[in-house]
Amino acid sequence: MQMSKGKVSLKDIAKKINTTPATVSRALNNRPGVSEELRNKIIEVANEMGYVPNVMAREIRAEKRNILVLFPVKDYNASFYTDLLWKGYEKGKSEQSMHEVDWYEFYLEGEDLTHSNEIKAEKLQEYINAGVKFDGVIIYQAGYHKQLFSLIEKLDRENVPIIAIHKTMDELKYTSLITDDSYTIGKLAAEMLHKFGKKQKQILLVENSEDALFGKDETSQGFQEEITRLFPDIIIKKIDQFSPDLLDFSTSVLNDENTTGLFATTARAGIFLSKLVEINEWQDRFFLITTGLNYNSKQALKKGVVKCILDNHPEREGVEAVRELFNILVFNNEPIKEKKIPLRILFESNIDNIDGNYE
Repeated sequence: MQMSKGKVSLKDIAKKINTTPATVSRALNNRPGVSEELRNKIIEVANEMGYVPNVMAREIRAEKRNILVLFPVKDYNASFYTDLLWKGYEKGKSEQSMHEVDWYEFYLEGEDLTHSNEIKAEKLQEYINAGVKFDGVIIYQAGYHKQLFSLIEKLDRENVPIIAIHKTMDELKYTSLITDDSYTIGKLAAEMLHKFGKKQKQILLVENSEDALFGKDETSQGFQEEITRLFPDIIIKKIDQFSPDLLDFSTSVLNDENTTGLFATTARAGIFLSKLVEINEWQDRFFLITTGLNYNSKQALKKGVVKCILDNHPEREGVEAVRELFNILVFNNEPIKEKKIPLRILFESNIDNIDGNYE
């Protein structure tokens, strides 16, 4: 039996065929992200129920949504990057306060990554078993977890938009990736050493070579490719930021008279190098470039220890992830497969004029 015309909502149609209102909206508006079979089924059910599409825009904004948010663990290392992504996410969330949303957030403290992924997988399964229908997912993932990834893949098959932040993995299904332009950051660092530094003979590179959790260090890749192009005979002395030999190795390289330049591919590595240079009063010997704006890098820049900060602006990544999700859910925009946040080049002259700029 048909429902009264004008009283059928997107949620009614979604409930009838066990999908989400956002998927129904995309199907009825001939938007991508819905299989032809499902689209035809939605149109058929909508017609049977007497759905009147001219009220759709009003209904999209009125629908209550369930958004799943998954972040790695909140620990000491999170302060260098993940906390900034989270801060941006919270700002993005505040921009959507006009919408009725239940946020299912996971940013756990006091857990290791493996146990954190186990907890997230168990809770997500509980929600699904309880009948919670998720309309969207925002995820910044660290490490592979079979059950969690399987559940995310299931949501992807149900046409739930999944917004990945910063890094992704081959096994993780996603609709859009909001990330930094890390490869360009690395290339630009090499170019700056070429333009502003003296003839480069040997470089100390502190990188994040461990890619099992967060993916490949494309900043390091971009830097090495460009610096060897600009200086074919250059020697690159590199070490991972988590290596137990980091201090001894770096001190030895910096004591080598052939070393002329330094580059840190992460905020954590930048803090380490800037403190090492300052303690040993080496700021006049080396042209140090770091990535990531934080209190420590800002002070190092003002003291002249760091010559330039190439900021990948993680807060804006968080903001844009929420914006992208709601552009899909509310305005039925076609998903952007990958959006790279423009980097910010910071010197002492402009360091105090950029905080809080999310546009």
